[in-house]
Amino acid sequence: MLYAIDTPNGFREDVQLTLKQKSIMELNSWFSDLNESNLKHIAKYIISSTFAKTQESLPILCKTLLNTIQLRFLELPLYVELISKILAGESKRNAIGALPAEIIKVCFEFTPEYNPDVVITKFHFLRMLLNAKLVKIQSITASMKEIDASRPNFLFLAALFFLPEITSTDQRFTKKLNEMIPDLRLTERCLHPYQDRFSELSENDFSKLKELTEIGVEKTHIAYSIMKDDVNSFERHVNQEKIDLEGFVDDILFIPCQFLKMTPSYIDFPAFFGSTKIVDWILSHKIQFSSPMMFAVAGGNMKSIQYFLSRGYDFEKCLRVATYFKRIDLFNYIRPKIAQAFYNSELNICLCRASEQNEIRVVKFCIDSKCNVNCTDEKGESPVFLASRAGNNQLLKILLDVPGCSKKIPNMFGNRADEVAEDATLQTLQDFDE
Repeated sequence: MLYAIDTPNGFREDVQLTLKQKSIMELNSWFSDLNESNLKHIAKYIISSTFAKTQESLPILCKTLLNTIQLRFLELPLYVELISKILAGESKRNAIGALPAEIIKVCFEFTPEYNPDVVITKFHFLRMLLNAKLVKIQSITASMKEIDASRPNFLFLAALFFLPEITSTDQRFTKKLNEMIPDLRLTERCLHPYQDRFSELSENDFSKLKELTEIGVEKTHIAYSIMKDDVNSFERHVNQEKIDLEGFVDDILFIPCQFLKMTPSYIDFPAFFGSTKIVDWILSHKIQFSSPMMFAVAGGNMKSIQYFLSRGYDFEKCLRVATYFKRIDLFNYIRPKIAQAFYNSELNICLCRASEQNEIRVVKFCIDSKCNVNCTDEKGESPVFLASRAGNNQLLKILLDVPGCSKKIPNMFGNRADEVAEDATLQTLQDFDE
């Protein structure tokens, strides 16, 4: 049985793709469409793909994987199982046997200090691979030793995630980390409470630290009750801590569900996890919010989506969320339900989000649907601008092939695509004669 790439309903052939563009689209689909039913097939496709055959192609495969998993916190165990099946297959016959080393390398490449969410999701994944014995702590330690002083936030997070194992395998580096951590000049305020509590988190064989890095939150936190959909525990927290249900869930840095660029409320957070019993309890107290459906779509939980639909919530701004999180199944499900008055403007935003996320399938669909290729999002950033900044070179070429496409549209700060482009996309922009 062949694995069929899931494409948006109405997908046409107006935009012709090169073989390289088709292969990038296929690679993205393997990771973004992964589920329990197709896991074995995708593992076989990856092992036999051109991306797995040479050391030069392996980084492309690995970066595509990590760009997907940073949006899939709830599904990380599924991706660990995928790696396990790949390595248990015929991986020794080609370059993909080096996948664990490549994953570590990409995880420890320079990451912007201002985006801890991305770093944390990658480290959660690496931590799961370590627990599954698919990577070695010695390899992680070697990468940590190369982190320079200009990346204090990155080093601190790496220490939090991997210090328990380092302590039992490298005493000299353990001593160095314990001396450095209290004095690191962290630039992210959200990290300061964990630095202040480092001694406490290290007590009892790192028990609290392991809860943060393996579960995402300490078990004594109300967020844990929400994740488990435990109404009785949730109610105790609310009563004992006098929690304002119209407020927001605090101290959940290690649960990266904030890609919507907003802190989740007490109804948005359970929507993300599909904890409908908690939502029932909150709604029974006459608390209403406007964004739970966006979090339900981000979490990919159909049970949660159906729950909110049955209570009168709509899909406002949800198509762009499905696009950003690379959930083509939900893109197909939501699109016919968007009110016609908002459809074109929403599809334009989807084109922006797809350009940012290297989701060629949605870009092709939007162009075929006659979207404005020069549209801009809320920051004034066009598809060309977003693809150039993200380094999505093959996708950028698709955009520039559309008649009338402009590379000169500045964002709200006056920056143009060629000022933010990665090396590969910069060359493509320079070669494009507008």
